[in-house]
Amino acid sequence: MAAPHEPSAEPLLTSILDTLGEQIVSGALEPGHTFTLQDLSNRFGISRTVAREVMRALCLLYTSDAADDSLRVD
Repeated sequence: MAAPHEPSAEPLLTSILDTLGEQIVSGALEPGHTFTLQDLSNRFGISRTVAREVMRALCLLYTSDAADDSLRVD
């Protein structure tokens, strides 16, 4: 018997990235704002695993400075 199909985290990841991207580009999140895994987890009600994926994507898109569990908007 096949395992039940688990929903993909991709739409959730995309939605969170869209929200944060809009806030970064609009200036609602100012340069120097620091995100932590816990901050993202609490803010969006997501697991630390998903928060980590969000941070990786944000690093690629918007920053040049990242640590293991936080990043700063440049």
